[in-house]
Amino acid sequence: MLASCPRAIIRMSVIALIGGHALAADNEARKSASAFGHSVDITHPADGGHTVVVNGTPLFSDRSDAELSVLGIYTANSHPYAVIKQRYAGNACPVKYRVISLVPTPKQTRTFGTCRDHAHISTLGETLKVTLPASSGQKTYSIHNTQITP
Repeated sequence: MLASCPRAIIRMSVIALIGGHALAADNEARKSASAFGHSVDITHPADGGHTVVVNGTPLFSDRSDAELSVLGIYTANSHPYAVIKQRYAGNACPVKYRVISLVPTPKQTRTFGTCRDHAHISTLGETLKVTLPASSGQKTYSIHNTQITP
């Protein structure tokens, strides 16, 4: 059963594997993660906002008032992905997610989510699955490279 579990390592955090899902033990905002030869860091430039840096190279900047955090780096059949959480204070949709496909060249997905917290991450082949609470149970997003299907 362990072979089907996603692999995740987060620097300065404890991860638990429960029922095939990787869960952050404390659900705190993390500003960096490194695993499988890749690193993802969230920096705060002097001119404001946030910049997501992958393997030392800036990938994208966010000038909104969102708080960005790295949930972790996961592998799906040797394909590494990073999961980013965007939390917005005082917004009708307080939480969105974004996934970064780390190979061959880092690329990001569009933001997605159900506006709810507590993502459960799993894998199936080279597909990363992000399952979120929804008004009618749960909603699972499947990510392959940078393509998202609900």
